[in-house]
Amino acid sequence: MRRIAADYQKLLDALASSHAGKPLEEVKAALRSGWQGLGGDLTDPELTQYAECVKEGRRIEIRPQRI
Repeated sequence: MRRIAADYQKLLDALASSHAGKPLEEVKAALRSGWQGLGGDLTDPELTQYAECVKEGRRIEIRPQRI
């Protein structure tokens, strides 16, 4: 679980540095592509929320939780 969370964190950190301030649709496309590349899927509301954070330069932190 930690490895998976670390992979998604790397993706989000990379997008935060490369896509901050870019148009929302561009951020959403990059986020969707990267997320799917890791085998995940996001709902449209999740995608939009995450993309808005990236666009605004806010860091999203992934925290694995025990099941």
